[in-house]
Parts: sequence; C-alpha cells; structure tokens
Amino acid sequence: LSSQLDNIPNEIFASVLPFEVDAFQIDALKSLRNERNVIVTAPTGSGKTAAAELAIAYALTRGERVFYTTPLKALSNQKFTDFCRRFGVDNVGLSTGDSGINREAPLVVMTTEVFRNMLYDDDNLESLRGLYAVVFDEFHFMNDPQRGTVWEESLISCPMESRILALSATIANARQLKGWIDSIHGPTDVIESQFRPVPLEYYYASTHTDKNELQFVSLFRSQDAGPGSISEAKHRARLALPTSGGTRQRARKRWLLNPVLEQAIDNTHKISNVRLGRRDTQAKAARLSIVVHTLNQRNLLPAIVFVFSRSGCDLEAAALMGTFKTNKKRHKLNLITPDQAIELRKRIKMWCLENPDLNLDSKFRRGLEMGIASHHAGLLPQHKSLVESLFIAGLIKVCYATETLAAGINLPARSVVITSLSKRGDRGPERLTASALLQMAGRAGRRGMDELGTVVIARSRWRGEDPQLARQLLLSAVEPVRSRFRSTYGTAASLLRRHNSLATCKTLIDNSFGAYLLTEANPKKLDTKNHMSTEAIVQAFENEFPEFDAIAAARSYQRLSLRLADLEAAERALKDHRRRNEEQEEDLHVARAVEKARSALKHSELGKLSADKRIRALMLFDELLDGRKKKKNTPQESKEQENKELTPQWEAFVSVLGILREFGAVQGSSLTPLGGLVASLKSENELLVALCVASEPFARLASSGSTAEFAALVSTLACDVSDRKSVLLTEEDDSFFDFASSMQILGPSPRVADAVTELLMEVAAPLSDSQTARGLDFNELPVRVDDRVAGVVESFAEGASWTEVTASVALDDGDLVRLFRRTTDLLRSISNLDDTVQLREYIPAISAIKVAARNAANALDRSPVLDYIPLPTATAAEEEDAAADGIDNNPLFDDDDDDDDDD
Repeated sequence: LSSQLDNIPNEIFASVLPFEVDAFQIDALKSLRNERNVIVTAPTGSGKTAAAELAIAYALTRGERVFYTTPLKALSNQKFTDFCRRFGVDNVGLSTGDSGINREAPLVVMTTEVFRNMLYDDDNLESLRGLYAVVFDEFHFMNDPQRGTVWEESLISCPMESRILALSATIANARQLKGWIDSIHGPTDVIESQFRPVPLEYYYASTHTDKNELQFVSLFRSQDAGPGSISEAKHRARLALPTSGGTRQRARKRWLLNPVLEQAIDNTHKISNVRLGRRDTQAKAARLSIVVHTLNQRNLLPAIVFVFSRSGCDLEAAALMGTFKTNKKRHKLNLITPDQAIELRKRIKMWCLENPDLNLDSKFRRGLEMGIASHHAGLLPQHKSLVESLFIAGLIKVCYATETLAAGINLPARSVVITSLSKRGDRGPERLTASALLQMAGRAGRRGMDELGTVVIARSRWRGEDPQLARQLLLSAVEPVRSRFRSTYGTAASLLRRHNSLATCKTLIDNSFGAYLLTEANPKKLDTKNHMSTEAIVQAFENEFPEFDAIAAARSYQRLSLRLADLEAAERALKDHRRRNEEQEEDLHVARAVEKARSALKHSELGKLSADKRIRALMLFDELLDGRKKKKNTPQESKEQENKELTPQWEAFVSVLGILREFGAVQGSSLTPLGGLVASLKSENELLVALCVASEPFARLASSGSTAEFAALVSTLACDVSDRKSVLLTEEDDSFFDFASSMQILGPSPRVADAVTELLMEVAAPLSDSQTARGLDFNELPVRVDDRVAGVVESFAEGASWTEVTASVALDDGDLVRLFRRTTDLLRSISNLDDTVQLREYIPAISAIKVAARNAANALDRSPVLDYIPLPTATAAEEEDAAADGIDNNPLFDDDDDDDDDD
C-alpha cells in the first residue's frame, strides 16, 4: 500500500475538497510527503486550512492519525464540525482533555493546551503512536505573551516521528522559525504565499461636519492596490524584477494615498492651525450607521464591524436598529428580505425551545430578527453560537464584533469595517499592530461567493488617526514572532516526572525558540563544539579548492540563491493570480528572470561542482561567517564559560525548581508525592493548587462540608475577574470593598470564608514570599486566592437558576460562564488524580477530596456552563454536496473488503 501511495499524484488528494486548490497548498503536501515539516504562512482568508485537509486526506489513506490543534475552544468546536462533514463522523474526534467525543478517531481536534498536556502525561504515550502529523492552526498565536509558551513546549516535546504542519498568518521571521524547527525536529520547509482567492479593496470613510455626509473613497491612489489586492502579485513582481527605476516608481505610485484624502488631510491641518473649532468641511469620525447604510446601498453586506469594546458593540447594534439621519433625511435600514425574516424567527424560536433555561434579551432578539447582532466575550457562549450559525446561514447582515473574532472562528463576510486604528490597552490607548489590522481585513471576501472583499477603515475620534496612518499600518512590516517560553511549576514537575533527569530537562529547555535566537545572535553562546579557526578555514579552502577563489565563489552562490528564492516567490504569486486573469507581461518578465537566475546559479563556480563538494564549500563558508573559535581554557575559565552558557530560560527553570524543592515537591531530581500532585494538576499556579489540595481546609470541607461549599472553595483558585497585580486580597484592603460593592457580589458562607482565610495565611502568603525572594513574575505565576465570586458559585452549585445568579452580579454573562468553566475544569483535574498509595499516605483525605471534587463539578456542569458540542447534522443540500464531493464518495477512501462492511 505504501508503494502504491507513493505513486498517487498530489492532485488526487485534492479531490476531497469541493474547490480548486492553490499552488501553495499542493506545495505543502509535497513537502510532507518528502518527510519534511512545513510552515505555511499566508494572509488570513487565503485558505491555509486546505493545506491541512490535504495532509489529513493523505494520512487517512495511509491508515495513520492526525492531531489538529487550535488556540481556542470555540475554533476547535467549529473545526470538529467542519471535519465531520468533510471526512465523516466516524473519522473525527474531539478532545477537551479529561473528556471528549470519539477520541480514538484517526483525526482528533483539540486545543494546543490539551496537546501539550498529553505530551507530559505518560498515560497518553500510546495515543501518540502512529501519529503521522500534528497541525498547529493559527501558529502565530505563539507570539501571545500569556499563552505562547504552550506552542514552544508542544514543538519541543512533539514525537520525532510525527511531522509538523504549522499554519500561520504572515509573519516577519518565518525563516528563523524554520531554522529553529530544523534544529529540534528535523528538515523543515517554509511555504509562503501572498495569494488571496478573493482579492481585497480598501476604502476610507469619514463624515463631513457641515452636511453630515459620508466621504467613502478608495484609500489608495489605485483602487486595486493594497495587501491582498488584485495588483499585489504584479506589484511584488515589478519590485523583484531587475528593471529600470521608472518601472518600480510607477508600481509604487499605485500604492500611494488617494489624492482626495491627501487634500482632506491638508484642509484639516490648515483649519486646526488657523481657525480651531470652526465648523467647516474637515473630516470627522464616521458614523457607523451611515457606513453600514452605504454598504447596504452598494450591495456589500454581510459585514463584520470591528469595535474595540463590548459596550461599543452593543451600543452600535442598538443604534442601527433605530433611525439615523443623512443629509437631513431620516433612514431606517431594512437589511433582510421577508423570507429571511421568516427563517430568522423560525430559527430563533427553535433555539429558545432548545434552551428554555436561558433568557434571550428582548433587545438582542429584536436585533437578530432584523439581521443585526453583536459578538463579544461578554455574551453567553450559547448566544455567540446562535449569532455564528445565523451569520453563516446568511441571515445576519451586520455583526458588531471585538477583535477576538478575527483570531477565532471563521465567519464569512463580504465586507469588514475597522472602526479605529487604536484600542485601549492596560496603559491607555495603543496603536493596532500591522498583524492585527491585516488579520481583521482578511475576514473580508467569501470564497466561491464574492469576486472582491471590501475593507473599510472608518475615521475614529482618536487624535492622530487619519488616512495616512491607515496606509502606513497596512503597508508596515508584520511583527516577528518572539519567544514566550516560560517555566511554570507544572512544566518543571512534568518534565522531571517524564525524564527524571536534570540534564535531559536542560536539553529540552535549551531547545526553546528563545535559546535558539540567543544562539543565532551570539554563536559562541551555548556552543561547546570544536570549531576551526579563521586561519584553518582559509587554509582548507585553498587546499580543497585550489582552482578558484572558493570564498568569493561561495559568497556569490549564496547571493544568487537568495535572489532566486525571491523571484520564485513572485512567480508562485503570479501563477495563482493567473487563475483570475489572462497572462500579463509581468508573468513573462518574472519567468525569464527566474530562468536567468537558475542559469546563473547553475553556471557559477560552485554550481559546476558536485553536490558533495558544493555542500562542503558552503559549510566552510558558514563556519567562516560565524567566526567561531574554541581555545583551550583553564579550569577556572571553563567554569566561567559554563556560567555564561546558562540561558535565561534555564535560569528561570532553576528558580522554579528551587521553590519546588523549598516546599518539598522535589528532592534531588525526583518528585515527591507533592511533586506528583503538581505535575498532575492544570492551573495557572499548580504548586499553589497542590498545596491547597493537601491542606487541612480542603480536607475539612471535603469531609464535612456541602458540595456547594467545596465548589465555592475551589473557585477561589480559579477566579481571575480582576487584572490587578495585588495577589493577596484581604478584608482590610479598601479596594476589595469598593470593587465587591460595585459588583454586588454575594459573599460565601462562613465555613468557606474561614477556609479561604486559612489558605491565604498558611499557603498563599508563604508561597508569595518565596516567589518575591526569587524574583519570579507574579503575572506568570499568580498567587491568587480570591473569594469575591465564591458566593455566586456556591448559589449555582446549590441549584439556583442562571437568572437568579446573574441578578446578583454585575459581571457580564460570558465572564461568569468562563469563571464557572475554569472552576469546573479545576475540579475535574482534582477528581481525576491517581489515587496512589504514596498520595494516600501524603493526603489521607484524598479519596474524600476526589469525590467532593467530582460531585461539585457535576453540580456546576449544567446549562449554560455545560460545554455541549452537538454532532453535526447535515442539511439536505449538504448531504447532496457530500455525495458529490465528500470523502464517502472518494476512491481514496474506498474499502475493498466487503466482508468488513457487513460485519
């Protein structure tokens, strides 16, 4: 079978997909079939998932497994549903950690955290066997300051026999990531593409003060310019070609700011300098209702309108439901047809019948029935799911959403409106990054439905925001991915449990991306190999290549190779572009330039050599560039050199290890029963939770307290409703009373309050002091025992309805559900602890604690906290599509053994 598969063309696997695949997607499959890891970088909306689907189809034909990881649970749920339809329900599973659906399936979807935890758990080793590939969707999340470490840890510990397929939005340092993965996981290819199947057009919207009229014009001088536009491939090709400066200048002019907008900027400056405050024709913030009205008139709906606050989303949605005035005329938008209105009411009514215990706010419901919705983290997950399903069905025409939607699930929209180039951060207003802006813009344009996607940047009220800033941000270089690796108590304990060797742990820690970047920046760092001196390298060149100046030849060969890589990237972009347009002059120019570069490389001094000799010359040249030397040191110098070779990542690990030893979780390089507890728990501060589980208050409430009280106690370790840096909250803290009073939160019962006080004094305070003494970051390892919402958790666990619970809190529903789910996850983690002899000796009440945790989790795990993932049910149209295009009708997945089918 393996030899037969080797002969199947890559294009055959593309028959699984219901659309024509693009060149970069096929290139990714080629690399995987050549036993290489792959990093795919392409703009949002370019179809990166299709590259993964080709890999999945190939793996399934081999009878091997694929893990598909995502950064968000909602995205995992969506991919699970999509893949069930694509590959069949029996072939797809979903893992949520402790539970899931069909987790033994050939294709399993999970969050990256779940995959990382599997790598650290010996019980999951068997499930990693026969794993053909691991897909990391939204790989650029590795840049997330809080969660990026999960991606690094996953790549470092990923089974060597499994291939890595990383799908990322455009990033600046893909080559550095390639070098890193090369070093820890084997040969890696970077597949870069700027192609978008649905090109983008960019507009700028602002309102004139005197007439309340909307100015809605192209942002760039040429309407088809900008990232992801029709002309982008040609623009890049012109800049890559060795042509005259005039050709390049003309290419750049098309991407200049629209002269109409330049004039508006000039007028604004004159007015603000000369007649400040006078009403005139200067531009001001665009009214979003008028922007939507304009999009509706131009048949450019549905649209996602990105608003950078939850309340802003709700207010704008409410405003669109009413009337608004343009040029002294009042308007009321009618976004949906009568048939769509009937279908909306039908679906909403069905949702209400399926969720009788959840309220659908009358204003929110009225908006849905008009085709208007908001979508943000403050909504109930069930409400967000309803909005998503209606939007995908084409029934929601305008969705006001926060930035998180751009990084999460896929909602197909014709247009995107970006309402500001700044957002409020922890330290006040901060500019959007180029990556964030491009990711939001990339949501515009639906493949197979739209010829163009429309991106509107609306002028906001922030000072300094103007069309020029919008252009600059769009054309700015995207940000590089940085290392976010950090050692937690759970990481340290898990590595020691798995390897029982500090030397092995150091090797793994020094495989982090941060350590790799440090080595790349300073080759002497971490480098203990013997290297040739500069004189020896020059002598080797002369001895082995006496016929020519090999050093100059190697330098020339490297330059030609880089030049060829740039031209081939331009050629690939144009190849995709030709699917929409006839061959243009630029195609021929680039093709000739590629052939010319290939010929120059082939006929260069090194190009004429055999492959072995050419590789030898390039290795010597790299050695020369590194300038590495190793001299023989004295014992004292060797010790100093060893200290210098400690990376910051290892030093942080050693600090964490020191605290684990201080509290008795580690002895030497072995875990104690407390250390085993730390390795088994999943939280922000596993040592804090482990010490609490082993404490007398936990044992007391588990044995003599109620289920609700135990749930409330555990919630104090999961509560993160405040982002203040204070970690030990006491009754003497004035800000505690002010905050609690404003939230109107019910307090916990006396027994829970007493237990919390004991935990603060006996567990949290000593741990906090130790972390402070060792300089550990409390943002990374928070010591938090917070009972402000414990009373609400206790009430819900006792059986209070969701309506009764939310009446006592000022928190958004979405935040409250998140807190309840975090508490439930922690309770499940405690209830699933291995009840070993050593653990029973260390914690005599562990059996009672596990039972209490299980009962408390069950008490909380009901609607809307229950994370229910229904299996997808296909509509008649989808069943028809599946019969034509799906996996069940694909010869690659036919089973020739009829007897097995009968069984």
